[in-house]
Amino acid sequence: MACVDEDLAPGLAPGATAGAAAGSATITLTNISPRTCTVRGFGGVSLGRSDGGTILSSQQRTDDSPVLVVLAPGDRARSGITWSRTADTAVGEPATGDCEAVPTSLLVIPPDQIAPIAIPWNFGPVCAQGRLVQTPYVAD
Repeated sequence: MACVDEDLAPGLAPGATAGAAAGSATITLTNISPRTCTVRGFGGVSLGRSDGGTILSSQQRTDDSPVLVVLAPGDRARSGITWSRTADTAVGEPATGDCEAVPTSLLVIPPDQIAPIAIPWNFGPVCAQGRLVQTPYVAD
């Protein structure tokens, strides 16, 4: 049975490849329900503001093939995201200062769900018009 929003507690941690030109983070979904459930695929990601609105962003999925992840109670699935920290002046981002508005949350939609779950975002602006590149969820 697929995990639903109420089954999952999201998390966000810095990724291993963060650098000056690119950022990375790992999204985790922990099964907090008393039953085993599954996730498969990418779900959705976007950037949020402190007032609950969204910031210009887009999701780009990698070519990695999704797998079915079985989550017993307490188990986690993880998905990586990367983004540019370099302004894209060709699309009007300023060469100095913040390239885009600074988000306050990452809005995560677990696979096969429709409601986003907000996770605090502390990684600064996402350049290239807010493009987030995401890998599919795998067992953690």
